[in-house]
Amino acid sequence: DVEGAEEQVFAGMEGLLDSGTVERVSFEIARSHLADEWEPFRERLLRLGDSGWKFATISASGNPEGVTLADLFERDQISQVLMTRGR
Repeated sequence: DVEGAEEQVFAGMEGLLDSGTVERVSFEIARSHLADEWEPFRERLLRLGDSGWKFATISASGNPEGVTLADLFERDQISQVLMTRGR
């Protein structure tokens, strides 16, 4: 939980994400915490989606439920987002 520093964390692990080493990333989206970093983070997630990453939320039962980025962007806060490398 990086409390609004998601854009900086994702920027720092860009090479790792591109390398194919990482298969899953779990994170939170809280637009109010991101403040001025919201738009760069949103753009980064769009680029990741275009490069094959898939997104899901985690249900109360613990199962991933696929979701589009457009659906994620409509919500102000999502406590459990799962990003997985597309296959």
